[in-house]
Amino acid sequence: MIIDKKIKKYLKNKENDYKVKSYAHYLKFFLRKIIFFFIGILNNIILKKTDEIPNYEAIILGRGKSVLKYYTNRTHIQKIKHIFVVNFRDNDVPNKYLKKLNDKVVHLFISIAEVIPPIKYLKNFKIGKVIFSRCKMMQHNNYGRRKSFKADIILNRLEYMPDELINFWWLQNSGLFAMCYMSKIWKLKKIYLFGFNFYSDGYLNNSIENELKKANKMNYDPKEFQELIKASKKLKKNFIKLVKSCKSTNFYFYGKCKFDEKPKNLKII
Repeated sequence: MIIDKKIKKYLKNKENDYKVKSYAHYLKFFLRKIIFFFIGILNNIILKKTDEIPNYEAIILGRGKSVLKYYTNRTHIQKIKHIFVVNFRDNDVPNKYLKKLNDKVVHLFISIAEVIPPIKYLKNFKIGKVIFSRCKMMQHNNYGRRKSFKADIILNRLEYMPDELINFWWLQNSGLFAMCYMSKIWKLKKIYLFGFNFYSDGYLNNSIENELKKANKMNYDPKEFQELIKASKKLKKNFIKLVKSCKSTNFYFYGKCKFDEKPKNLKII
């Protein structure tokens, strides 16, 4: 496979940033792998799974405030069986709406940190694909090697993204990668997007800054917040670029974001 030169250079430069610094860390990762593997086996008792994937349309839920538009929607959207959730964690699904997921197949997109939804969420629906936000060819490199292994409690179903998505590495965002996966790998005709604001607004249950502080309790840097805000414009441009490259897929965007241009296959609801 031919990898874009800029992407190849970017991945090479990232190797040192993700290098494991000591053998003690390797031991820690190994122990986590063993522990979470066995928890994943035990969870077969309480969690449901399926290998079913969508072949025409699906929903993708981000963590922004506009995700409420999905839970309160009373159109045919509620009948769509397959839902992709991105980096979901505690409180990302209000308790009063959990029952809306009871008959759904939920596919999970997991970041390198492997932050996952709590068991109280997972037991409410059938678990489909669990996708790790790195391509398979990266699994033995510092940048792509798993370290947390926490996602293995989801029935040990985690898998890397296919290598054919490597040349989309310019997306640089879990939500955009999930959209790319749905269009390029599943080849869906319709994708409905809820909860995506590209850092122009807060999360459903927290501000962006407080979320960063929660994730980095020991070494929070205020510059991270400013960098995310600055990244908003670039993410929107990358989203439009992705939509343009997925000509066979119609994207239905539920939210208040304004875009400088709107491709024909992007519908703003």
